[in-house]
Amino acid sequence: MEMLEGISADIGVPVDQLKVLIWLLASYPLGYFHRFIPGKFLRHAYILVFGLFCVLAVCGIWALVHTLFVSTVAYLLMKYLPRKLVPKSLFFLMFGYLSTYHIYRMLTDYMGWSMDASGPLMVITMKITMLGCNYRDGEKKEDFHEPALVGGAWSKNAVEELPSVLEYFSYILYFPTILTGPGFHYKIYESFIDKSMYHHEKHNPKSEIPSSFVPAVKLFFVAVGCIATNLGVLNFFPTATIFDPEQFDQYSFLYKNFYCYMSLFGTRFRYYFAWKLCEGAAVLNGMGFSGYDEDGNAGWKTLTSVTIRTIETAGNVRYLTTFWNERVAEWLKLYVYFRTTKKGKDRPPASANYITNTASAFWHGFYPGYYITFIYAALTIDVARKIRSSIRPFLVEGRYPNEKVIRPTEKFVYDILAHVFTMGTFTFGMTLFVGLSMENAINYCKSMYFFWPIIVVVGFIVFTFIVPAVVGKKKRE
Repeated sequence: MEMLEGISADIGVPVDQLKVLIWLLASYPLGYFHRFIPGKFLRHAYILVFGLFCVLAVCGIWALVHTLFVSTVAYLLMKYLPRKLVPKSLFFLMFGYLSTYHIYRMLTDYMGWSMDASGPLMVITMKITMLGCNYRDGEKKEDFHEPALVGGAWSKNAVEELPSVLEYFSYILYFPTILTGPGFHYKIYESFIDKSMYHHEKHNPKSEIPSSFVPAVKLFFVAVGCIATNLGVLNFFPTATIFDPEQFDQYSFLYKNFYCYMSLFGTRFRYYFAWKLCEGAAVLNGMGFSGYDEDGNAGWKTLTSVTIRTIETAGNVRYLTTFWNERVAEWLKLYVYFRTTKKGKDRPPASANYITNTASAFWHGFYPGYYITFIYAALTIDVARKIRSSIRPFLVEGRYPNEKVIRPTEKFVYDILAHVFTMGTFTFGMTLFVGLSMENAINYCKSMYFFWPIIVVVGFIVFTFIVPAVVGKKKRE
């Protein structure tokens, strides 16, 4: 520990963050060695042992106790409750336990950050609630209804039999991703352990683990580039300045928007760094396999958490919710958003968007900034959808990817404005998110003259009431 403290002092990185970094780097050789371990039992045991060690070494003994306790209770509920009660019971258990811990952290370390039980608890909340829904879906009773828009994901990931204790705990404690995610379905993990995911009659009839060295190394160097970008940008645009009215209010309105964009651009690359580093370790381990192309080349996209280029060039708010923290977005979409769909319907109710964003806020914690962000995000998504459906039909014919542009100049202007709106609202919301407290949120909104919330509210009024009324009047005439 003294050695870590010395290194921490030399490089200016807190000890807990240094331990996370060391573990993520250690996951590469540990994951690679796991490829050569034979038999399902040993493969499960290896992952479980290092998963337990990871939580203990990085987060501490109490984090391990919390993780094992709540996951044990969840397993017992799946084992002894009727299956139809399992999904909601596990959601109440995991969100209740995680929420209690978030509140405890706020009371004992308000506005602080340390690597404790909250990281593993957030990851296993995803995994256990997914498994609970998949276990319920595996029953395939007459009341099972899968909306068409889910695309068969519930049936594909349905779990017919409850995993054994060893299988269950090795799944939730998968060591390359237990600290920062991503989460993934149990069926994916099961096919990884028995190597059936790699089987292909033509390209891999023996189900051997394809080489993933090159894609893993690429992900590692992408992560290095991300942390370099993060440190370089935030050196010139520190986020703390945004929440200091005396300093931030000296800037012009346009420069404030530019400053926030650059600062949050740099902040996003810190998230990219952690996600890409974890993804690289998992890919080197053999997880993340996504099939073969026509030439037999293996793909490794199943555990992708973020598509950086799509996020940074987004011209549609929907892309942000889809490609930012993709596995969390998938979890919320499949097991919160679409689970609100009533039997016999293919679309969830209008309230599903707000329910999903509220669940996301609960999962993150209870700082006011989270709730302001997700309420604002839900309204922004709603407005963006209305704007898109009202304007794009005048610019293009057909649907993506087969759409045909009929007004190129107007479409070009629309795309520019859409990108500005998307990144402006995204930057505003993310700033509230990282600001955490109500005081920071109020100071920031005042400094920005509430510009982006006003734009969103005006857009909601115009495209919910005025535009439909005008279009309806013209149709009647």
